[in-house]
Amino acid sequence: VVGPDGELREYVWAGGWNGVVWKLDGQTGEILLQTPSPVPTYGFALDAAGNLWISGWSSSALGRLDTSRCVDTASCDVSVCGDDGDDCVKQRINAPDRCYGITVDFAQRVWCGGDTVKRYDPALALGGRWTTENVGYFCNGIAADAMGSIWVACQGADAMVRMVADDPTMRTAIVNGSISPRGVAIDADGKVWGINREHDDAVVITPGAGLMDNTVEYDIATVLGIEVSRVRVVDRPADGVDGVRLHEPRVVHERPETLEQRNKQLQ
Repeated sequence: VVGPDGELREYVWAGGWNGVVWKLDGQTGEILLQTPSPVPTYGFALDAAGNLWISGWSSSALGRLDTSRCVDTASCDVSVCGDDGDDCVKQRINAPDRCYGITVDFAQRVWCGGDTVKRYDPALALGGRWTTENVGYFCNGIAADAMGSIWVACQGADAMVRMVADDPTMRTAIVNGSISPRGVAIDADGKVWGINREHDDAVVITPGAGLMDNTVEYDIATVLGIEVSRVRVVDRPADGVDGVRLHEPRVVHERPETLEQRNKQLQ
């Protein structure tokens, strides 16, 4: 947020299982305000207009909090509006099913993981805002990149799913039994990081321009603060399964088995 003198003010928004939203000073951690959430709090994402979108994991609902008008405890003490409450400070929006991870894409549409992958477009007319895509399994974390792709971590299926934001039916799944991605994030270089819950590592994907054009690095670890790629593969399309095109990995270089081999790889 830009302050009155043009200075950059950093804030952190946090939630807890007790249904409370906190605003913290980004530098000191001081609690600036707390207010009841319009839905149970699980994940947060901010859009360009300052709306805080909240995945209400246990209630099949999407929450919205206007942080430009909820600036202190008094201004946040308002009634919660429903699906048609676009002008309200707080809003509870019924979702087609449970919302898990949450993100906002570059077109300011809200996405949720969960029983299905869901897109909510607040710019559309009521009744036509939700789009759902069933990828065949429950999905967890979700992130949007600058190339127009949505990335979803689906731990139970050992899969990372890439879909086209404008047409979620266009998608591909990168499936490998050595991964268990629960969370996902995009770094400054556009690489996609899937955090493996059942392992002490990550899977990193460098996306290309095409939906199927993905370079995948499995088993990413850190040695003395240095990122190490232990196994790297380049994906090529394999047979489709239930409309989802899977990938067959081709090994580019092998995993170093000893510290000496690993150090040579770093040189």
